[in-house]
Amino acid sequence: MNKQLVVSDQEIEQLTGYKLPSKQCKALEKAGIRFLRRPDGRPSTTREWLTGSASHQPANDDRDNGFNLEALS
Repeated sequence: MNKQLVVSDQEIEQLTGYKLPSKQCKALEKAGIRFLRRPDGRPSTTREWLTGSASHQPANDDRDNGFNLEALS
């Protein structure tokens, strides 16, 4: 298990499915995942923000939001 606090650029790409920072930001916004936009335009988020966002969704919500959270472990 990765114990890094900040999610890496590669993990954000896996998570969102996008290489372009602008598309990554839009995907994170759409999913309700909190992030900061770095000076280079790339999104930066923490594992706490990822799990916090996921825990606020209803348990019976079966919609496919396109995110692969298993890729982060």
